[in-house]
Amino acid sequence: MCLFWCCVCLCCCLFWFLFCHCCYFCCSNLSLAPLFTHLCGPEPSHLHSPFPSPYTMEAPTPTYADLVLIGGGHAHVHLLKMFGMLPYKALLAGIRLTLITRDINTPYSGMLPGYVAGHYTSTECHLDLSKLCSFSNFRLIHAEATAITLNTPTATSGLVHLSSSRPPLRFDCLSVDIGSSPTLSPLATINITPVKPIDSFSTRFHDLLRRATDHDATHGTPFRLIIVGGGAGGIELTLSLQHRLRALFTDLDRDPGLVDVCIVNRSQTLLPAHSDGVRTIFKRILKERDVSSSERAHSRLRAFCPNYSLH
Repeated sequence: MCLFWCCVCLCCCLFWFLFCHCCYFCCSNLSLAPLFTHLCGPEPSHLHSPFPSPYTMEAPTPTYADLVLIGGGHAHVHLLKMFGMLPYKALLAGIRLTLITRDINTPYSGMLPGYVAGHYTSTECHLDLSKLCSFSNFRLIHAEATAITLNTPTATSGLVHLSSSRPPLRFDCLSVDIGSSPTLSPLATINITPVKPIDSFSTRFHDLLRRATDHDATHGTPFRLIIVGGGAGGIELTLSLQHRLRALFTDLDRDPGLVDVCIVNRSQTLLPAHSDGVRTIFKRILKERDVSSSERAHSRLRAFCPNYSLH
């Protein structure tokens, strides 16, 4: 008989517990919730649902300003990476972030000499901006910026006009990082392989390799190149080009010594922004590689051009 009453009491307690718990769950967003908390006590922590309630989601943060980046250059790539890190996300609440870029896969110019030398493939030298924008919560617009207009002559806000008949995009803060391109009109008739713009260098570089492959070396005629610029980038590119072309001539059963490379520099010395020790080291390396140089030679540049491929 005692066992029967024990079972009845246990069932009543279980019923009361389930009833209070269901009422608390249904009225959690109503003013009755505090009453059930007072009567039944707080909800046990182990009964909490691991999924957020759709009725308790936070309202989206309103947009107070638009930060727009044009171009996928180094500075913007670094900025995208930083904005995706936790310490910076809290600072960007209310700011809509947008990247406008012509190319989704942007080349990393720091790997360009390695690509020229044959150490990296073209794919390895490119960054996927779509993945980077997803990581940093940026809106990605695959288009080309054609014009920028300001709201007033002294304002920092305005509109970015886009290609392909897209509507203009407003901004409160704008950053432009699209790189530079050389003006080649005075030397338009000469074989020139400009390094910039970087995004189309791969096509021009393969054209240079084709010209080297088609070069007639039957009578020992050298394949000559001029690299304009004696800074760190110019010297690094010179050594990479020489390495790649000598390897190409070796594969073609030609004398790699027929690759004749010359650096033309406007300054009085190579590496003008570096110390004497660095200049001494690289002068020795260039001499070992049979790379000639001509300092302060921009005025005499056109005299070399008929027989040289200019870079």
